Amino acid sequence: MGTTNHGTQEITHEYFEEATAEEFNRRNLNIRPRGIYKGGYLAKVTNTEITLSTFTAEIGDDDGQISVTTSALATLKASTLDSGSISSGTPCIVLRWQAAETQNNYVEVHAIASVSVAQANDIIVGKCVFSGSTLNSFDYTDRTFLNVQNLFLKVEVGTGLYVRVRAGRIQDGTQAITIPDQLVGPFSVPSSPNSRIDLVYVDMDGTIKILQGTQAVSPVAPNYSSKTVIAEVRIVNGDTSIPANRITDVRSFITSGSAGVTGSYDSGWFAASPGGIYDLTHGLGTTKAMFQLHFSLNANGSNSAVIGWFYDHSHGDFSWAIGGQITKITSNTCRVRAGANYAGYIVGEGTSWGSSGYASSGYYRVLGISLG
Repeated sequence: MGTTNHGTQEITHEYFEEATAEEFNRRNLNIRPRGIYKGGYLAKVTNTEITLSTFTAEIGDDDGQISVTTSALATLKASTLDSGSISSGTPCIVLRWQAAETQNNYVEVHAIASVSVAQANDIIVGKCVFSGSTLNSFDYTDRTFLNVQNLFLKVEVGTGLYVRVRAGRIQDGTQAITIPDQLVGPFSVPSSPNSRIDLVYVDMDGTIKILQGTQAVSPVAPNYSSKTVIAEVRIVNGDTSIPANRITDVRSFITSGSAGVTGSYDSGWFAASPGGIYDLTHGLGTTKAMFQLHFSLNANGSNSAVIGWFYDHSHGDFSWAIGGQITKITSNTCRVRAGANYAGYIVGEGTSWGSSGYASSGYYRVLGISLG
C-alpha cells in the first residue's frame, strides 16, 4: 500500500468512488483510439435501403467514450435511421454517440450530406455512390479507420531540449526489434543568429539517433543518405524547449504507402491545347521527385494515357512537336508545355480521331511523388 503521494498524483478512480457507467466512460476517454476496429461494411438492398454489417468500434463525445459491438445486421432506411435517408442528397453514413443518464443510450446511425458537415466526434462508416437515383456502390475513402499507425514512432514535444519518440517496431531481416517510448536528446543550441535542422532517425539496431545539421541563418536539412528518418527538428538560437511547430513529421510509412516516398501531388485534370504553357505549384518541397504527365480526351480522365514529347521526323523541325513535356521543375513548381501541333496522343487502341492517334486538344493531369 502506498501512502506517499509521489509526483502529485491524480487517481482517476479511487476507493469509495461510485463505480457507475458514467464514471467509467469518463475514465476511458481518449485511452483507446476511436474508430472502427472490425466490420461495419455496407451492402445494397434497394436504392433506398442498405444493411450495415456487424462491427466493433470505439466512439465517444467530449465527456466520455465507449466500446460497442453488434451481433446482427442493421437495416438502414429512412424509417430506421436516426436522421437522413439513403439517397444522393444524404449519402454518407456515420455513427454518433453522446453520454446521457439513461439506460437505453445506443450508438446512433445517421445519413448526412457530406463528410464536411459531420460532427467532430462522428465515426465515418462510408459513402453511398449514386448515379442519379440508382445506388451503384460504396466508397470507404473517408472511413474512420484506427489512427494507430499515426502514432507509430511519432516524434512529439518532450521536455526541455528533448523530443519524445513514441513506441514502435522495425524489421531487421527475420528479427523484429521493439523500440520503446522514449525521450531523445538533448539537442544542442546553435550560436546567434543561426538555427539548425537536425534529423531524428532509427538505426537498424532499433536505436533512435540524431544527425546534426549545419547551422546557418537559413539552414537546410542534412541528406537522408538512406537513413530511416522519422522527423526533422529545427533548433533556434536561444531555445530552452522545442515547440511542436518545429518538429516536421517525415515518416514515409505515414505520408505515403510506398517506401521512400514522403509526399505526393495531383494537379487534377485541366484543359490543354497546342502550344499551351501551364505553370503548376506542386508544393513537394524538393526537386528529388518523380512526375508523370497523363493525357485524356475527356475532362473526367477516362481512357487516359501516360505521354511524353516527341516530334514528327517527316517534317524536319520541332514545330511538329507532339504531346507534352514537364519542364522548369523547382522544389515547389513545374511547367507543362504542350506540343506545337498536337497536345496529346493515344496510340495502339484503335483510335480514329486526329492523325495516327494524335489529338489537337484534350486534358492533362500531372502526378508527382517526393522521394525525400
